[in-house]
Amino acid sequence: RYGPAFAGQFGVTLREVGNLDPGGAIPVHDPTGYGEASGHGIMAWRLGERQTFRVDLLSVEQSEVPRYDQYISGSHQTYLYEPQRRFLGMAVYEHQRPLPWLASLEVNVSWQREHEGRIQQRTGSDIVRTDDDVITSAGAFIQATSVVARRHALRWGLEYYHDLVES
Repeated sequence: RYGPAFAGQFGVTLREVGNLDPGGAIPVHDPTGYGEASGHGIMAWRLGERQTFRVDLLSVEQSEVPRYDQYISGSHQTYLYEPQRRFLGMAVYEHQRPLPWLASLEVNVSWQREHEGRIQQRTGSDIVRTDDDVITSAGAFIQATSVVARRHALRWGLEYYHDLVES
């Protein structure tokens, strides 16, 4: 007999990425290093014999990510992506054989937010320019599979997404 059940998995990563060192006679590419922190969590519930519900969360933050090509060209004394933040959350409901003519049904809703800042200072200039972009996306889809013949299935659905860009 199937009853309610829960499973979860969580992880955190912290890392410091150093400057790129190609080795040999090629000098270290400075600056190319940055810091990063990320986290990921998945929680899943079995709601019954043929139904599941899952929540998936992912977050990443990077600090002071340099744009090396702007340094090496000599055009900028500072060109950093700061902050770099991304978050994604989604919830998924799945039902197997909810109706005799429906083999499976999946409903998914998601929300994503990305925040990207830039700090720029041209070589020889006292002017520091900062830019900020925030992108928020919300979405949902429903997807179903119908068995139309013994060895054939029809997968169909509907999806909707909405993006908001602030700059």
